[in-house]
Amino acid sequence: MDLNDLYTFALVAQTGTISGAAAALKVPKSTVSRRVQRLEDFLGVELLRRTPRSVSLTPDGIALHRRAAPALHDLKQSGDALLKHQVEPSGHLRITTVPDFGQTPSFVAMMESYCLTYPKVTVESQFSYRTVNLVEEGYDVAFRLHPAPIEPDPSLMSRHVANVRGGFYVSPSYGEHHPLPQVVADLQDHRVAMHSVFPSMKFMERLMQLAPGEFKPTWTANDFSVLSQIAMSGSGIAVLVTYIGERLADEGKLMRVLPECALPKGGVSLIWPASRHLTPRVQTFVDHAVRLVDDLFE
Repeated sequence: MDLNDLYTFALVAQTGTISGAAAALKVPKSTVSRRVQRLEDFLGVELLRRTPRSVSLTPDGIALHRRAAPALHDLKQSGDALLKHQVEPSGHLRITTVPDFGQTPSFVAMMESYCLTYPKVTVESQFSYRTVNLVEEGYDVAFRLHPAPIEPDPSLMSRHVANVRGGFYVSPSYGEHHPLPQVVADLQDHRVAMHSVFPSMKFMERLMQLAPGEFKPTWTANDFSVLSQIAMSGSGIAVLVTYIGERLADEGKLMRVLPECALPKGGVSLIWPASRHLTPRVQTFVDHAVRLVDDLFE
């Protein structure tokens, strides 16, 4: 038995007409008639007496309606309750990203605003420099900063949400002991610290175009907070992502040099496991992050 056919019959019994049931279901009257006929064929009884102007229940139809109506009502209430639970985000949301991004005040503010907007969701943030396997390790969403476009993965969904650039930063006192670089070629006379991913990407190609000749960083690290400390110590020039460098510059801890040097852009993407039906907590978080993340990288 098709429950859609049974529910359609119950609506005919409730409204008293084929047209009334069709209006409630928002389907043609022919569809209602076909469903009731299919139910009658399945049960082997006549449920409705049809005339050109009206329909009425047969004794078998009355008996079926009396038995089916309460059960259908309970099913509808259960479905409505489940739908309400699904629509209102709740449960535990696991997020991962790199420490450089996750420890910024802007990221924390974004997470706080999400938690205030959806108080029934509990959030767990884990920070790691390795590429986390979201499916195997049970994570809902990841923020990934990447120097090149992400390669397609059928097990994951991704959404590019922002671009990120790099810049050269020094401490305000650096110029008291060293002549500040005026052109990119001057970097060869300075100690330069950069992220360990930069030498393997187009970043170095761009530097070679701007400053022909051999150029190698003095120090590489896979943590922008370490690079920030190097710059603030006054021991050299650090290549930082601008969302970190500009915040420290606003605080008076760093200053930018060679601002006209246009370095290659990297990307920021949201990643989540592929699914036909996203849970409300994941869908609302993705929507929330898309609205706010781009502002973090201006």
